[in-house]
Amino acid sequence: FNGRLAWGATMVTADSQDIFLERLQRRGDAVCYRYRGECLPLQERQERFSVRGGSEVVKTVRSTVHGPLLEDALSAFEQMPRVPAIPLHTTAGQGLALRWSLADGERGLQGFLAMGRARDMEQARRALTLIDSIYLNILYGDAHHIGWQVTGRFPLRKRGTGHLPSPGWDGIYDWQGYLPFEQKPHVIDPADGFLATANNRTTDASSAHYLSHSWVGPERIERIRQLADGKSDLVVEDMTRMFADTFSLMALRTQRLLFEGALAAQVERVIESWQEGKKSGSARSALSWLHPERFDCDMDAGSAGAAVMGAFHHAFTRRVFLDELGPDDGIEWQAFTAMVLDSYAAPEDHLLVRAQSPFFDDVTTAEEESKAEMVALALADAWQLCRRRLGGDPRQWKWGELHAYRWTHPFTEIFSRLFGFLSRGPVPAGGDLHTVNVAGFHWGRDFDALLIPAMRMVVDFGLPEPAFLITHGGQSGNPASRHYDDMIEPWVAVRNHPLPFRPENERKQYNRELRLSPF
Repeated sequence: FNGRLAWGATMVTADSQDIFLERLQRRGDAVCYRYRGECLPLQERQERFSVRGGSEVVKTVRSTVHGPLLEDALSAFEQMPRVPAIPLHTTAGQGLALRWSLADGERGLQGFLAMGRARDMEQARRALTLIDSIYLNILYGDAHHIGWQVTGRFPLRKRGTGHLPSPGWDGIYDWQGYLPFEQKPHVIDPADGFLATANNRTTDASSAHYLSHSWVGPERIERIRQLADGKSDLVVEDMTRMFADTFSLMALRTQRLLFEGALAAQVERVIESWQEGKKSGSARSALSWLHPERFDCDMDAGSAGAAVMGAFHHAFTRRVFLDELGPDDGIEWQAFTAMVLDSYAAPEDHLLVRAQSPFFDDVTTAEEESKAEMVALALADAWQLCRRRLGGDPRQWKWGELHAYRWTHPFTEIFSRLFGFLSRGPVPAGGDLHTVNVAGFHWGRDFDALLIPAMRMVVDFGLPEPAFLITHGGQSGNPASRHYDDMIEPWVAVRNHPLPFRPENERKQYNRELRLSPF
């Protein structure tokens, strides 16, 4: 907010990188690559890196028309980071080149500086043309208008989407420039008077221009629209209640799956077939606490039903995928569970959509398990997990005792004695990955709330002081300062904090000034 214009952003997670397979040939002491019937010499340049505490390091970067070759950099790894079981040695005579939009320049800082100076919507839109390599849904507005603009360079590919490495030698998968700014998704003053994004898919599958396949699920944006539906004049208090909302449409859809339709009946038959009383009793207990009459699908930090629901999502992920992708500390499992926070992921897809999948079979048993068996086993696992972690009385269970915010300073991983000085938490967390008050955790790994609102801001141009802003920690990087963590409590409670712009109000709120001057 700059006094005249307000803006915020969520990620587009655009597809801005492609890998090209190159055919390399040696000619005497040089190496060339095949491209459109010719063998072109590799381009070489020297990159100098200053290493702290050491001497300068010089590296030779070799490139094709598609970008730098990756072999030299990747040869330092026995295995590619976060990508399991792929040996790095390439077939003789082949190379991997990286085509990345950032290689064509970056003006993002200029764009954001221009946004800071913009006084109206037209100036803001001109500023947004400069944001090249940062892929954002920017919502912006002034006292009279609102707008949405997607930023960043989107490659125009001759063929394909770049999901897999593309042949580079014939040029048929080359990029043909970028999507013009005027054709990037944008809206000014929509008819319904409301705009929202939540890292969701903002263009449908029939769109003429491919942006990404890495959208998160639709639950958060759908809930935002539910809360705004039918309201023509949203004020600060409405937005604050929206920020605090922990109702989970994922929990609701899971609940319907468990109690309505064919799968619910199949799960019931599986539980009835179990001879082991403890296992069937655990599954039935979990179902009783997830029943609509007992659990309202609000992932409130104090809710027992929310604890069982969160434990079920965790247990279902482990039951379905861990036998193929484990062990827990292996790179495959760490990479797989990390994906849950990045986009609409396999655990959600297998729970809500897929009726058949090879992952439903437990490869450690002789039988071939079904989805219904995986769901039933996950219910039993979830109940036992809650008993171990939260005690024997489910009436005392609380989601926030499993699911917590932790502000962990990286130094404490090395100097554990500094934890109390540098780090904060645990603090009970409500919500989940699919709530407006987002608190995403790694399904199948742990319950730590990792994906959270970095800040909450409301701007109401109808007020003398329009802006309210709060961050999730504090405004000081000095742990000896009271401002190091003084916003944690109001942030957890979802309270507003004024951001005054008028000098007389600044003087009322602030009692000291830090002035930065150039040398």
